[in-house]
Parts: sequence; C-alpha cells; structure tokens
Amino acid sequence: MFEPQNNLEALMQAAARDPDAAPAFYQALLNTEIYILVPEAPVAPGESRALQPQETINVATVEFQGLRWHPAFTSQLRISEYVREPES
Repeated sequence: MFEPQNNLEALMQAAARDPDAAPAFYQALLNTEIYILVPEAPVAPGESRALQPQETINVATVEFQGLRWHPAFTSQLRISEYVREPES
C-alpha cells in the first residue's frame, strides 16, 4: 500500500481517484521541488543544486515495459527506495 509522504503525493492519489482533484495536483506539482537523476551533473552524492536558466542536462532514463522513461521523485526518501547505490 502506497502511503503518501508529502502533500504532493496525497494530491496525486486524490487526482487518481477523482478527476476534479487534478487541478490541485498539477498546481502543487508546479510549486513543489521534484528530484531527477542526472548522471553527468557535477554534484556529489547527497548534495543538490538548482538548474540555471537555459542550462542543458542529460536526464537519466530507464526502460520499463519496452518504453524509455525519465524517473522523477517526490522526495529524497522515494529516491532512496529506488536507488540503492550512491548517485548524483
């Protein structure tokens, strides 16, 4: 059972159950910090940095069910559940 760890996750669950809750989820998504894996970023494991305007980055991808995805995470806890070894 997925237990929400923050407001964004709770709103995501609400939007999955009720389409009328989707606007609140999308607004929260725009205003919430999300985490992505950037393999070539000059950052040490456990540290973070903000992107600069117009900065080009390579976002990590994974293959799942024959498609390529860019994993995004709602918290550092969610990253630690996904990544077992230190990563940027």
